[in-house]
Amino acid sequence: MKSSIFKVLACIFALSTVGCSADETVGRGAETISCTPGSEVTVACGASDLGFCSGDPILTVCDGAEVPEEMCGDSGTETLGRNDDSEGRCPSVTVTCPDSGELSVKPTAFSGVPTCDWDTRESAG
Repeated sequence: MKSSIFKVLACIFALSTVGCSADETVGRGAETISCTPGSEVTVACGASDLGFCSGDPILTVCDGAEVPEEMCGDSGTETLGRNDDSEGRCPSVTVTCPDSGELSVKPTAFSGVPTCDWDTRESAG
């Protein structure tokens, strides 16, 4: 019982000082999308004129053929890009579409339970 209370208090303290990254967000969840290999792909929620955000979300992008969306950004996985706070607290990340033509996109939270309705824009690389 005491150890559970200490764990909760430790996370509350961490949230109040530096934030705890968590997988819980509202809006468009983690998914793998298609893209044209070599093109530039911007993924954003509430920044770069794409999507909507509230709170403090983080976006992480991985090669979809190498890393499933639910694992993108986890310890030991290779990421193509990650962003927190591009415009205010809303993230935007631009990556080059890999040869696989697939990107895994995963929104997470710096703190709290933010909304991240992310969207993408693709342009010639």
